[in-house]
Amino acid sequence: MKISALTTTGKIFDAAISPDGKYVAYVVKDGDMQSLRVRQVATTSNVPILPPAPVRFQGITFSRDGNF
Repeated sequence: MKISALTTTGKIFDAAISPDGKYVAYVVKDGDMQSLRVRQVATTSNVPILPPAPVRFQGITFSRDGNF
């Protein structure tokens, strides 16, 4: 097992790990704005899913098969 920091900004609000452990979905909170991103663990690439908006994400999760 390897543990590494998802980010160093300290702005992560919530996170979920896919069932296969290949992806991490997380919420970035900056003031009143939140955005949703997915990180591919093997390559450490971050993909923005939803841009910053005045919304509140709560209880993010992956589907059981990890595809969604």
